[in-house]
Amino acid sequence: MNNKKRIIIIAVSIVVIIGAIFLWLILRNSQNRGTGNQSQTAGQKSTFQERTETIKDLLAQKLSQPVDNITVNISRETESYSKGIVNIIDQSANPAKVVMDGIYLAIKINGTWKIIWDGNGQYTCAGISSYNFPAEMVNDCQK
Repeated sequence: MNNKKRIIIIAVSIVVIIGAIFLWLILRNSQNRGTGNQSQTAGQKSTFQERTETIKDLLAQKLSQPVDNITVNISRETESYSKGIVNIIDQSANPAKVVMDGIYLAIKINGTWKIIWDGNGQYTCAGISSYNFPAEMVNDCQK
């Protein structure tokens, strides 16, 4: 076998080995990302409905209300911020009546949602400034 063929065979072998290693790393990384994601996102919700339920659960805990009495409508959200309307409805009244109608602001910190403000009054810009909400989401804050 001449040197030219030997060099071609070695080059092709190196490319195949590098390709196999690259493919192995990609598959390994995607498998780790899948299991890592599950453990890191325990309690975290990904679909719109699941995020709504998470916010609803947090508000029910914060407001000491049964979760069935809480309704949440997300009006604006990003990956880490959520703003919307919260209603507490007295289901035992006949007919059911709204007990509270207000706004909530929530932020995701280290993968976990946290309610930072809720109520039917106006929230202050100073009170939420440290959370760095997108300006268009909180442009109605009291200055």
